[in-house]
Amino acid sequence: MSEKWIDVQDRLPEVEVLVLLYIERNYRNGNEYLEMVTGRYSDTYKTFFGNGILPVENVTHWQPLQKSPVSEV
Repeated sequence: MSEKWIDVQDRLPEVEVLVLLYIERNYRNGNEYLEMVTGRYSDTYKTFFGNGILPVENVTHWQPLQKSPVSEV
């Protein structure tokens, strides 16, 4: 089952919970750059941090991460 993207204007993720972030950047030359990274929302700084330590701007959407697959031994 796939998760749906949630607009950051509608709802933010729980604080410090790892989620998938959708980032949209528009450059002055007209190029658009889209990226997806894992990150967390910090209530202290009111921003997202990607890959653990780097602040991330232009996050438009997020979604919960799917559960990890369970391997059977």
